Amino acid sequence: MANAWKLTQLEFLLAWQALGRDRMPYPIEYRSDVEVRADLDPDYAAAARKLADLSQDNDDLYRALETLAQPRAHVMVFGVRRDGRDRLVRMHAGIADGRSSLLVQEPGDEFDTVGDIRVYSHAGNGAIGRLVSLMPPVRPGTGHGVSINRLDLDPPETWSAADRNSPREQVVRFLRRPYQTRVEIKVDQGPALDGWQESGTYLQVVDFVDDGRYLLTVGNRLEASPLTADKLQASVQQLVDRILQEQRSAMW
Repeated sequence: MANAWKLTQLEFLLAWQALGRDRMPYPIEYRSDVEVRADLDPDYAAAARKLADLSQDNDDLYRALETLAQPRAHVMVFGVRRDGRDRLVRMHAGIADGRSSLLVQEPGDEFDTVGDIRVYSHAGNGAIGRLVSLMPPVRPGTGHGVSINRLDLDPPETWSAADRNSPREQVVRFLRRPYQTRVEIKVDQGPALDGWQESGTYLQVVDFVDDGRYLLTVGNRLEASPLTADKLQASVQQLVDRILQEQRSAMW
């Protein structure tokens, strides 16, 4: 059973600052066109009253935000959805001991604008399943995908007509197809204290037009394979479990 709340950007900002955080959890954003702080005072007061009302009967919202502020692992999701109404996908999950929370920021009226913020609180690692369930519903890719050594992606020094069917060119054509959704998922340890950082492990999810959804991973090999919701959840869960296991086995 999950608890859920919908907060304005300002309401979330005040609640987040109350936990001692001065940076929003990436890629969640707060934006305001108001230039004079005094002009926001009535909105600040209304937001503070709303938060007080939400916390009057129990501290569930506080505990959900605390999980996001002090997780053992976090998951960031950021990307674009193009289906006739272009918009950005923004989610951030935190996983702690026995509980997890998820933030989802609704898109604004324009492409690069942001809206209200939904907060979900789950027992265990339920936020991962919630995150996957909120991805745009798309069938798995219908092809076999691709797999190639990263070194083989370097362009050749010379080119011939035969190169059109080389493994490199086949992969390039596969990846350059039109897409409806492209999001990057990053899984990392601890809290996200300073926005986007280079640490962590990355996955990419791409929905190709007239084909379907693929999972892209880049290591020694670049691989793309058809992706179901169950496979995506298992892939993210595996990365989270690895972080939690490393923390449990650490000497200090």
